[in-house]
Amino acid sequence: MKKDKKNKKNKNEKLKKAIIDAIRDASNHQDKVVGLKEVATCDDVVTECTEEERNRVKELILSMVEYGCNVEIYDHSITISTDDITSIKNQQTFKTLNPYNENNIVRINIDRNTWGIQRSYNNSFRVMYKDEKMYDEVKEQIQDLHKKIQEQKFRMIYDGIIQDSGLIRDKNLDELLK
Repeated sequence: MKKDKKNKKNKNEKLKKAIIDAIRDASNHQDKVVGLKEVATCDDVVTECTEEERNRVKELILSMVEYGCNVEIYDHSITISTDDITSIKNQQTFKTLNPYNENNIVRINIDRNTWGIQRSYNNSFRVMYKDEKMYDEVKEQIQDLHKKIQEQKFRMIYDGIIQDSGLIRDKNLDELLK
């Protein structure tokens, strides 16, 4: 009987030690992962922008807007983003929900004094540039492109609704009877 108690106590001690070691290992692993992410995303050093970089990113911005990437325009900043850069040319008019893939996120932020581009690919990489001209140079172009895209989407939605609902027949009859 004493031997059974001793074995049970021994097993409990081993189990306790194994649990504590597992928790310690998991905690150490988590610290390492958090440390990597912090290092990978702390790329907010602002450098001067060259004319070539400005022209290349302007072309990229306008292409992303034209292909229907997310556009957010505020008084002092603009954000262009997509959750999957690999599929922007393959998108249908109305985006279907694709599985989230954090390796393909691209985000471009432009404000009055700086712009930055970020690509998530295994880790997140970001570069920031000082550029007081970019915001004013692209804002109107982005707004114009965005407006054209919205108008096209509206026409497609409207045409689809009146065709699918049968209202187009009523509209055509009314026009014929005028």
